[in-house]
Amino acid sequence: MGPCIVHLGRGAIIVENPPQYLKDGLRRFIHRRGGGAYEDLYSLSKDGKILVSAPGFASRVKRLCGNARVVDERCPMPVPLLGAAISGCETWSEVICKAVSACGGVVSVPDILGFARMAMAVLRAFPRDGLLDRGTPLSVISAKDSADARRIYRELAALLPDREVGLSLTSRYTESEDIIIAPYDAMYDIQTQYAGVLIGDVSGDGNFGKWARNVSAIRTAARWGICSTSFGGAVEIGMDVEGLFGPLVASASYEDAVRAGIGTPVTVVWIPCPAPLTALGSAPFKTLEDMATWRNDSFVKLVADIFGHVQSEEGCLLCTEQVDLARRVSALLPSVVELNGKTPAKERKAALDDLAGGTIRKAIVSSGCFPRYIDHGVMIVVNCGSGEMPGWSIPWRHLKKPGEKTWLVDFRHDWDRHNGRPGRLALNDEARMRHYREMGFSQMTVDGVAQLPF
Repeated sequence: MGPCIVHLGRGAIIVENPPQYLKDGLRRFIHRRGGGAYEDLYSLSKDGKILVSAPGFASRVKRLCGNARVVDERCPMPVPLLGAAISGCETWSEVICKAVSACGGVVSVPDILGFARMAMAVLRAFPRDGLLDRGTPLSVISAKDSADARRIYRELAALLPDREVGLSLTSRYTESEDIIIAPYDAMYDIQTQYAGVLIGDVSGDGNFGKWARNVSAIRTAARWGICSTSFGGAVEIGMDVEGLFGPLVASASYEDAVRAGIGTPVTVVWIPCPAPLTALGSAPFKTLEDMATWRNDSFVKLVADIFGHVQSEEGCLLCTEQVDLARRVSALLPSVVELNGKTPAKERKAALDDLAGGTIRKAIVSSGCFPRYIDHGVMIVVNCGSGEMPGWSIPWRHLKKPGEKTWLVDFRHDWDRHNGRPGRLALNDEARMRHYREMGFSQMTVDGVAQLPF
């Protein structure tokens, strides 16, 4: 077999005479019920002398084939305008400069910065006039679904009033030769041959196989994937996301925002959960959780008392997976808004907007209705979930005045012990404590509602 030669393109990577260790490095294990199997993230010619893989693996292929000859056939991007990129986002200048200078890759930023602002920075770094010389003046924004596409459209149109922002949906099309926003599954309507920048939302479960064809069709664009930083520790990027957008090139955490003075410090307040009257022993987890929460009269009253302790000017949100718990607490608090998956969509959206804007001060949300982009109106979040990490209930908030704080109330299940060892609820408490610590949150314990610090 001849020498290994790597050809890098925007649409694909082609390797002549690929070594075995490269093939091994382009595989991933897919877990399935009862086991799993390895999946090759490349295709081979019949004679095995030509390997083709996704363009996002460029850094991985160059690292694995360190001695190979590399031929970069990608049309170069214009020099990024760093000053324009960080304008209005100076606090995030380090992560923005890394992201745009890399000319593609995955960027992980906290919700407090947000997808739209990070996309704005990339779009400012590579304006339409600069992309015209490449023959690719169009910038494409890919959203998870139509609702996200509409939200990003509204936010970007407000952030970039001097740019032409379009929207492509199955039911609506606003034409633009500058910036176009579309859900992943509606990108087939876009003139992909003119795209020079692609920015995709890669937050969530990372299941991008169903969208790979639509993303891969944009062969001329530099690609950025933007995800939401959940924890303060390392960010893990799945190989499916890496193949489409590239490796992680820049990241920032919520703790970084707090240190920079633009995010409010979060303090976790642990309060003891009353033990159920019935000894449960080694009951299944679901039974144990139900008996400890919505079937536990003392716990329902405790949660209602927390709401009663909150001052009228403080926004408070109760988050729970259990609709039954939400209903029982709501019955004790008739003036508090309750929302769940069965609440009509328009009514739910209006209520969440009012909560974010401060018109509604107290609300209960349960399964099927968790707010993803709530900020200004919520100062206190009461987490009634017993899982390992309630990422949807973290109260991200911009700092408005010195000394401002946000609070996350959580519950300890110290009574959950079996044969001297912690049970499932207690173990989940310990897991959440570790995650809160990783995120840089301070933590404190109180004995009851009267000791709550807000």
